[in-house]
Amino acid sequence: RISTVTPNAASGAIELVAPQITLLHRTLLDASAGEGGTAGSITLQASGASTTGISIVLSALKGGDVTLSARSDGTGPVVDLSSAIALDDVRVESSGTVRILAETEQTGSGLLGDQFAARSLISTIDIGGQTSISGQAVEIASTAGSTVDVSRLVPGLPGNLAVSIASTRAESTVNDDVTIVSAGALDIRSSALNDSTAIAESVSLGAGVTTAVSVIDTTARTTVAGNAVLNAGGQVTLLADSRSRIDSVADAAVADSVGAAASLGVSVSRVKGESMVEFMENARVERTSALDVLARGGLVNNVLSRAGDSNAGTVLGDALSG
Repeated sequence: RISTVTPNAASGAIELVAPQITLLHRTLLDASAGEGGTAGSITLQASGASTTGISIVLSALKGGDVTLSARSDGTGPVVDLSSAIALDDVRVESSGTVRILAETEQTGSGLLGDQFAARSLISTIDIGGQTSISGQAVEIASTAGSTVDVSRLVPGLPGNLAVSIASTRAESTVNDDVTIVSAGALDIRSSALNDSTAIAESVSLGAGVTTAVSVIDTTARTTVAGNAVLNAGGQVTLLADSRSRIDSVADAAVADSVGAAASLGVSVSRVKGESMVEFMENARVERTSALDVLARGGLVNNVLSRAGDSNAGTVLGDALSG
């Protein structure tokens, strides 16, 4: 038990910081207002470069603003990132705003001379048991985002290769028998975003093949299960947002001194995207002034291939997308 309750004064803030945070049976974090006083904030922050998480079981958090944040960041060409928040039979009582946020983010360039990049990013929030959450406003958001540029120019060699692979998933789940009460707005969302560039360029002295490959999977899912109750005095928003921007470019040029040769440029793009909001049977929304349910998906898929001499005159190009 950690308590900062102070009569006739402001209760102190409670802050826990670590890559992994676990609160087990009957843990109490209490920064609520004492008699004649005001509440302090409670912050649990899990952050790191690989796997981060917050797990709370059979415990209670009482205070002013309550923030649970798990964030994982990476910058390398090959990364496996995950952030997860799991609540099971937890009571959260806030006199301010409740924020439950799971985030993964990766930026970077390619490996092997900017030739290859692969990444997996997963952000999940799972609220279950008989968890109850109350506050002036409640935000529950999982976000996974990747921005990678794989661009490679090879002069003199007969071919080149650039490969970009990404799996990005964000899920926010409110399970059976969970109750969330907000005096104002209640926002539950998941967002998965991919921005990927694979560009292979070559200027060769003879025949060759230059290939750019993009394989992208982006999933966002927001779920409110049966018997869950969402009670809000303001707007309730349920959102799943999956967006991808893909550039796959293969430019197989032949040096001017050689003339047209049997060069080949091939661009291949395979993209899968899913946005889903599930509001299951027997789940309830109460007292709200407005309800917005939105599953949003977006894709910009640019695929280009070229072959020929380095100035003009396309000899052969092939582009496949799906």
